[in-house]
Amino acid sequence: MATRKNRKPGRPSKRTAENEDLVMRALRVGLSLTTAARFASMHKDTLFAWKAEDEAFSDRCEKAMADAVFGVTARLVEQVISGNVVAMIFWLKTRTEEFRERREITVLAPEEFAARVKDHLGELEAGL
Repeated sequence: MATRKNRKPGRPSKRTAENEDLVMRALRVGLSLTTAARFASMHKDTLFAWKAEDEAFSDRCEKAMADAVFGVTARLVEQVISGNVVAMIFWLKTRTEEFRERREITVLAPEEFAARVKDHLGELEAGL
């Protein structure tokens, strides 16, 4: 039986080579850090703590995420070159300002917002 001084306090660490491999596999296919943590059956805060505490592990995570982006980008470019119109449109909308979809957002002062809501509710009530 282990004596008290030989035991580490708390739960056993999830930091195993197997869990690190699961995280890297998830990141290499483009999953987020949060989803990669779930894939390895851990909480996202655990994964973020590993990254904060271990620069080499953090660098491997960043490399795995970059590899995923590179792979997807390479396949997208292949589709653009092959004449895939949807891929061309996507490329243009996400890579060039000229073709980017724009959304205008109007920020209202609280008083103006309240007045517009009141007017709209009045219109709805009048239509009933």
